[in-house]
Amino acid sequence: KRPRLAGAPAAVAKAPPTTGPAPSPPSAPALLAADLRKRISALADKASALEALAAKRAGVAATRQPPEPVDEESEDEEGEEEEQLEPDVEVDGNLCSDAVLRLSRADPAAPFRRVVYLMRGPPGSGKSTAARFLLAQHMKLQGVDWRPGSNAAFVSISRAFILSTDDFFTKVDDRGKAEYHFNPSKLKEYHPKNQARCEASMELGLTPLFVDNTNISLWEMRDYLKAAEKFGYDVQVVDPQALGPGALDPAVLESRIGEGAEGRASGKEIPGHVLKRMVSNFEDLPPGLGSGSGPEAYAALGIVREARAPWERPPGPPVPSYAGLDVEARALARLGALELGPLFWEDQACGEGEGLESNLLDARCKDGADWSLPDRLHVTVRFFGRDPVTDTIAAAEALVGSWFEVEARSLVFVRGGGLLCADVGIVGPGAEDLAGLVGEDWLPHITLLNAKPWWPKDSNDLLSALKKASKEHARSTAAAAAGGEDEEVIDLAGEEDVLAGPTSEEDPRAFLFPGLQVRGRAADVCVLPLDPPQPLGPCKFKLFFP
Repeated sequence: KRPRLAGAPAAVAKAPPTTGPAPSPPSAPALLAADLRKRISALADKASALEALAAKRAGVAATRQPPEPVDEESEDEEGEEEEQLEPDVEVDGNLCSDAVLRLSRADPAAPFRRVVYLMRGPPGSGKSTAARFLLAQHMKLQGVDWRPGSNAAFVSISRAFILSTDDFFTKVDDRGKAEYHFNPSKLKEYHPKNQARCEASMELGLTPLFVDNTNISLWEMRDYLKAAEKFGYDVQVVDPQALGPGALDPAVLESRIGEGAEGRASGKEIPGHVLKRMVSNFEDLPPGLGSGSGPEAYAALGIVREARAPWERPPGPPVPSYAGLDVEARALARLGALELGPLFWEDQACGEGEGLESNLLDARCKDGADWSLPDRLHVTVRFFGRDPVTDTIAAAEALVGSWFEVEARSLVFVRGGGLLCADVGIVGPGAEDLAGLVGEDWLPHITLLNAKPWWPKDSNDLLSALKKASKEHARSTAAAAAGGEDEEVIDLAGEEDVLAGPTSEEDPRAFLFPGLQVRGRAADVCVLPLDPPQPLGPCKFKLFFP
């Protein structure tokens, strides 16, 4: 017999009057059993209603015929009807598409067949929702009637069968409230833990299993695939394209996973630039894998099996970091004995007087100093970055072995010696050969030393701010000399790159520009002009490798 409907009045049989003592109240176990019977009855009613709805939809789908040619108005009406009759199923407030339904390996004839689903896609693509829907479908065939709710991601049945590395970052309290605390340093620990968890579940024969990671690269599924083969599991890969429109659209993804989104742990926010990077790096599967069977699918799984992580791939030819002129020996020979002066040393020099610590070589060789020295002194002509353009490297390779005349025009440093560089120029015949590599704002220089918070790359910003200040000083000086009248102003920082500014009282040789903004911080910038410029001689063009 079917259990009675929940809420229906129960027939109560009147007990014959007795003259004995009053019956004792029901025990706690008896009350609990009665409550469970009521709940089971309600669930049975819901299951019957769902079965009826599914049968109705199946009947409609079976009887639907291909549309015959009709006029435009009738075609629009039929399109609207078809849209309403799409057999999507609601789970956690989302609709699972027909494509997800077709990926199901649930088999009424073999409900306990070992199956593992490898879910793929960025956060917000719908893979976790689809996994819970597929799990509910399998569970029903195994005799467990489970309908995922809004908090289904954190209930025990989900966390037992849907295996995500994010579970190790998620803490669920006694009331089911989940909080996410991501720590990137733990990834190397938690990914192997999730793999071990999956293998233990496979060894026990739990089915179905879901690996609910992003799996952006094919190699990230490799170890799970090998475990499935070891323990005799069928493998179904679920690509984001099967999860519906927007699964690889960063704007859609970001709108789905904001703080407070239903069914997500608090604190689980993914920045937009991270989503864009995931989508751009997503590695497509070969055709045929989604079909789930046949030689094409087997071959595609073989590609996953043989996929390699970047650090496992054989090393390719070395890629240069930058191209430039090697000036190590000639720069030290010409500039090493130059006196840096009190604005550079301030209180860092040991002793006073001529012959003690005072010049560039003293600074580079000083014991216990905080200064860092470049691996090799050079003039950067072109920085390639992480993704160099092949044509640019080819243009640089064509110049390797060429010689260019270099001259040093001034020493530029942050007061107190935080950053020291030489402002240089490329002179003589052949300088135009570098035009194809350098940018419009190229400021040739040699970084000689630096100390935190300054870095070698800050030299370019230092020179840029200095040249701008030098031009402003030249204009104001010329205007003052002309009595404020509008006259032609000589640009002292023009083609010859001559730097001029207010003279320092502490070192009459130096110009001092106080409070210049360099990379967001104020700095007193000092210039020691080299008059005449110091020729370094011919310097060799080469590629510099990390």
